[in-house]
Amino acid sequence: MYFDLTKIGIFFDSIVVVGLVTGFLLNLLFYVLKIKSNLSLVVTSGVVALSYLISNVYLDLVQADYTLYLMWFFYDLLTIALLIGINYKLKGPWCNALHYVFLFLTINSLLYLGLYIDLAIFDTREEWWFWSVYSAAVLICDSIIVISLIIDKDWLSLIKLLRKAGLKVERANNN
Repeated sequence: MYFDLTKIGIFFDSIVVVGLVTGFLLNLLFYVLKIKSNLSLVVTSGVVALSYLISNVYLDLVQADYTLYLMWFFYDLLTIALLIGINYKLKGPWCNALHYVFLFLTINSLLYLGLYIDLAIFDTREEWWFWSVYSAAVLICDSIIVISLIIDKDWLSLIKLLRKAGLKVERANNN
């Protein structure tokens, strides 16, 4: 049995965009009020919110075809590139949320590319397990991105895991 999460996905996209815009406004308010001083968090949450807003708000998901997945793939890659470029220009410590955004946008983009290849190149029309994995994974990844941008903590110990793997990860300025 495969799960048809199409209807949930349409509504969930709106919830994710609202969550991201709310997270950005919250981070901007905290920055302006000097509750938090990490500009990386404000910029990261703003770029991600704008990316999701632009890539979702003008789409009719009911009428969309499989090229939508390729477009979302490129939106995610562009968002990742913008985040890297802007955060390097800031020359300050990267926020914890940025590492989560990188990982889960990468997972999302690979899922979008996989579904595009499945539908457009392999011309698959019968439901199979990958479609259910795709549906659930995108919902989970988007939820993790929203939560990470709001709380800006290493709440899944991802950064700790990256450090144990030998990767150099800067300590974030969580003020």
